[in-house]
Amino acid sequence: MKNKLLFLPFFKWTFLLTLFISTSQVFAQVEETITYNIQQLPTSDYSATNVPLDVEAISTFFGITTTEFSSLFGTEIVYGAIEPDGNFNTASTANTPGHWFTTDGYTIGWGDGAYVYSEKNAPNFSFNVGQFPDRSAVDDMYTTKQAFTYTPSGGGDVKRYVFVINLTIVATLSTYNVSKVNSIRIWKNDNHLFVNKLPINSTIKIYDILGKTLFNEKIQGDSFDVALSSGIKIIRINDSFVKKISL
Repeated sequence: MKNKLLFLPFFKWTFLLTLFISTSQVFAQVEETITYNIQQLPTSDYSATNVPLDVEAISTFFGITTTEFSSLFGTEIVYGAIEPDGNFNTASTANTPGHWFTTDGYTIGWGDGAYVYSEKNAPNFSFNVGQFPDRSAVDDMYTTKQAFTYTPSGGGDVKRYVFVINLTIVATLSTYNVSKVNSIRIWKNDNHLFVNKLPINSTIKIYDILGKTLFNEKIQGDSFDVALSSGIKIIRINDSFVKKISL
């Protein structure tokens, strides 16, 4: 009998390859994502937009104090970039801790192919977001993802707080050139998946590791839950937010 995998459509192969590359990462059991929409003018220097972080909210999500957050940073709490294939890159490629990114959101070192950077402004709880000089034009758009991942040494849930930066290059800045979108929280309990803080009327799609659709519905409220079989699942919200989780 012929191997049916050989005749999978190209998009299925792409889906499977992406999963294969990134299944070696540590899966966060509880995750919260917050999105920032930023506008910048084209620039000829490395000037940055400062994006403040709510360290109290992050610490509360982790179940620790702000003092503990500071003391655990670099040990139980690590900072890294989340690349489109799911890889969590903790090696800085810009000023430490921070990353340069390509146009499609992968990390890269300074130089050819680098377009935007996002650096944690140590010791302050904020990010500096900027561009490679003379490389971007009006209407260019970039999306980057970085996160704090907390793995308690004494055991317990691995938690990840994700920052999504949507950077748009504009000809004229609006009154508010930095806006924050409500966060989305995802967690699991055994084989039950929970999501809350959703935008109203969100469309939720869930796939298995072979790309089979397990769930595809529009949610009227801001939360939902569903029982799923064991294994790796891909959650897509409004065709923009994507999360991989292991049940």
